[in-house]
Amino acid sequence: MKNSRRILVILLAFTMLFATMPELSVFAQSAESNGRLLYQGHGSLRITTPEGKVIYVDPSAGVGYDASADLILVTHPHNDHTALHLIQTRNSDYQIITHTEALVGGEYKVFDLGYVIVEAVQAGNNPNHSINLCVGYILTLSDGVSIYISGDTSTTEQMAEFAERKLDYAFFCTDGRFNMGIEEAIACADLVKARHSIPYHILPGALFDQALAEQFTAKNRLIIAAGEEIILEAYVPKLIKAVPTAYVQKLNGNMNNLTISVTEYFENGTSNIIKVTISIKNNSANTYQVGPYKVYVDTKGNVQIRECYIVK
Repeated sequence: MKNSRRILVILLAFTMLFATMPELSVFAQSAESNGRLLYQGHGSLRITTPEGKVIYVDPSAGVGYDASADLILVTHPHNDHTALHLIQTRNSDYQIITHTEALVGGEYKVFDLGYVIVEAVQAGNNPNHSINLCVGYILTLSDGVSIYISGDTSTTEQMAEFAERKLDYAFFCTDGRFNMGIEEAIACADLVKARHSIPYHILPGALFDQALAEQFTAKNRLIIAAGEEIILEAYVPKLIKAVPTAYVQKLNGNMNNLTISVTEYFENGTSNIIKVTISIKNNSANTYQVGPYKVYVDTKGNVQIRECYIVK
């Protein structure tokens, strides 16, 4: 279960142990600042956003329905996805979005709720689940974390478009009885190319099956057992290189303005420029702070740059 820190839902049993482990305080701070996702089992999820908003998806299985709901999402009308009565406490401004609101006249709707953007996407597409009566969801939290929830489905045309989204988490149903099986789900995960590919809705009538989950051998597989909660972490692209540049603007007398830029290049093709402007004398040579970088610049005369490099 790589690249994600896990916490157990039933914290009470570990209260005394945590009290004797002060180094976990850093972990707790991270848990407070990031969103969390509880896999309740079968096709049911509970997501807590960084703001503390609570989102339930396809309530039916497991436990963890005690948190007051801000949003309830339903992918399709089958009984194992629509046990809304389990959520007995709901905030006064809570919302429910089902397939009926999410798919209207063949159009997949987008709902911007501030703390989350909910995008309905194709789902179903098999004899047991009509593509006209089912949706999946892509959720984008306020901190940028993105989660694809397939719902009950087989392969859809839209899945090939998701790779460019660079999704953080993707849930794929794998039951093989009413929907696609494990091999097809692996192929779908290869299409979507999420940072974490997660099997769920694994065995009809069961919350979870570890042996079947392990057969889901997709790249970047993440297995979450029923009753486990993970901390949601956004993708941070790796820095490939940082390139400094500098130029001098001549002022009156012996003073000049030195502008130093450091351009950061990341593995996902994006870049970022950090820039500072400093007042210097003619022929100055010094090391300057530019964001997290120390940059040495040697100037000559009024506007010439002799050297410019990042100090290791």
